[in-house]
Amino acid sequence: MATSVNSTPSTETDSLPPTTDGESALILYNFAGSVHDADVVLRTTDDVELHAHQLILRRVSPVLASCIDSAISGSSRPRIQLPAEARIVDMLLTHLYPEYEPEETAHFDDLLALMHLAFTYQIQAVVTRLRKELVKEEFLYAHPIRVFSAATSWDLEREASLAAEASGILDLSTLSPEDLRGVSAVDYVRLVKLHKRRRAEILQAVEFWLSRRCKTCQHSNSWAAQFRARAVAEVQRRPSTKVIFGEDFMGRNAAAGACSSCDLHFAFVEGWKELVEMCRPDKIQYFIPRPRTISPTDSLSSLSPIPSFEEGDIILRSSDGIQLRAYKRILMEASVFFKALFDLPQQCESETDESLPIIDCQEDSITLQKLLQLIYPVPNPDFRNVDEVQPVLEAANKFEVDAAMAALVSVLRSPRMLASDPVRIYALACRYSLPSLSRAAAAACLRVDLDETGEMSVVGLSAESFTRLLNWRNLRGAQIRKLLSDQSYGHVCQVCRDRWTSRWLGLALFEVSKRPVGELIFSLEFVMQAMDMERATWQSMPGHYCGNSVTEGDREWMRTLRARVMELPEEMEL
Repeated sequence: MATSVNSTPSTETDSLPPTTDGESALILYNFAGSVHDADVVLRTTDDVELHAHQLILRRVSPVLASCIDSAISGSSRPRIQLPAEARIVDMLLTHLYPEYEPEETAHFDDLLALMHLAFTYQIQAVVTRLRKELVKEEFLYAHPIRVFSAATSWDLEREASLAAEASGILDLSTLSPEDLRGVSAVDYVRLVKLHKRRRAEILQAVEFWLSRRCKTCQHSNSWAAQFRARAVAEVQRRPSTKVIFGEDFMGRNAAAGACSSCDLHFAFVEGWKELVEMCRPDKIQYFIPRPRTISPTDSLSSLSPIPSFEEGDIILRSSDGIQLRAYKRILMEASVFFKALFDLPQQCESETDESLPIIDCQEDSITLQKLLQLIYPVPNPDFRNVDEVQPVLEAANKFEVDAAMAALVSVLRSPRMLASDPVRIYALACRYSLPSLSRAAAAACLRVDLDETGEMSVVGLSAESFTRLLNWRNLRGAQIRKLLSDQSYGHVCQVCRDRWTSRWLGLALFEVSKRPVGELIFSLEFVMQAMDMERATWQSMPGHYCGNSVTEGDREWMRTLRARVMELPEEMEL
C-alpha cells in the first residue's frame, strides 16, 4: 500500500476548486493526498503515489505526455513510474503548477536529482530555472567538481565554464579518483590545461602589477613584495583569485614596510583595481563539443585483401547500405548475440533473393567486413593504427564475439600499437573491461610524458580511471627517485668533487619525473650526454688528470642502481 510523502493530512483547502464569485482562491495541493480532479498517478521509487493533472504534465513535457498515452487503459487513472523519491517528485510538481512559487533548492543533492528529472522528461522551463541555481555561489564554490561534472554531462556551456573557473580553488593533484567520479578523462585533461593557463595569467598579472610600483614597494620587506611572494605560492597550488584577493590573505603582513606614495589610499586603490582587472579571466569557453567517432572510412583501407562475402544464407546490411552475406551457422557459433537474434523472426526484403533474411546493422561496411574476417576461418585483417581497431573492437563487444575480442586485444598489445598511443589503448581497455590489456597499456604509459596527453586519447575514459593511472605513475616515479638518491657515489674526485655522476643523477631525476622507467637513464647515450655536459668543466682545470673518467667503482654503482630500479614491478593493480 502506498504511503504518504507528507505526514500532515490534507485539509479541505487542499482539494477545493476555485470559487465562483469571480475570483479564484489560491490552491496549494497536497500531491500525496486528495487533489481535486486529479487524473494521473505518479509512483515514486519509495512506493509513494502522488496525484496530478494530465493537462499540466502534457503541457510541460512531451515525454510525460507520451508516458500518459501509453499508460491509459480503460477508465482507470494512468499510473507512471518515475525514477526518483517522492520528495523530489513533489518538488518538481511545485515547479510545474502555476499556483506555487517554488523556493530555491537548499541541498545540492536535491538540486541534482531535480535537474535529472527535468532533463529526463524534457521539462525545459524547469531546466532553465534550475540552471541558475546550479551556479549559485554557495554551490559553485562548495562543489565545483560536481557542478562541473553535472554541467558537462548535460551540455550546459555557461555552467561548465563557470564551474571550470571556480575549480581553481582546488589543487587538482590532491583529488582522489572518488572526487572525480562522473568526470570524463577528456574533461579532466582540459581542466588541467585550463588551470595551467589561468595560473600563467594570474602570475603574469601579479608580476606586472609589482613592476608598476616604486622601488620601495619592490623591496623584499615591503607589503607589496610579500603579497606577491605569498600570491605566487598560493596560485602555484590553486590558480584562483578568490583566495589571494580575500581580506584574510591581504591582511597578512599588514605591518610590513609601507610606501609613502604608492600606499596612499587613492594610488593603492587604483593600482589594486588594475591588478584585479588584469587577473579577470577572459570569456572562458570551456564547453567541449562531443568528439566525433573516427570511422575506418576516414582513413586508408587495410592493406590485406578483404573477402567479398557474396555467399551465405543471411544478409548483414551496413549503415552505408552495403549488403554482406554470411552463414548463420558460423555467426551463431561465434556470437551469443547472433545465436539469440536468429531465433527471432527476420524480415525478407532482398531484391535479389527474397528467401534471405536481412539484418540491419549500425556499423559501416568496412567495420562489418573486418569483423567477419575475424569470425571466418580466413586470414585476419591488418590494422595499422588504433583508429582502425577501435570500431571493430566496439562491434565485437556489441555482438559478443569473444574470439574477435581476443584477436583485437592481441593486436593492441603489440609493441607497435602500445608505443603509438598507450593512453588511448588504456582508455579502450577500461571501457570494455579488458584487464590484461589495461595492465599492458598502463605499463606502456610509463614510457610517455602524460603531460602531453591529447584529448582524443582519453575519449570514453573516466577521470577516476585516468587519475588512478596518474597516481600509480607518480608513486613509481617517487620510488625510482628514492633509489637513485639513496645510493651514494662509487667514487668522488677530490678536485672535481661532483664529477659527471652528479650531472647524470640530476638529469636522471628529471627524466623519471616525466617517464618513470629505467631503460633510458641507464643507456649509453644518456650517460654520454651527462659526461659531455661536464667535459668543459674538468678540461678547464689545469694540472687535473682524472678527466671525469668512468671507474670500476662507477660501473658497480650504476649496475647496482639499475638492478634495483629494474626490480620495481611495472604492473598496475586493477
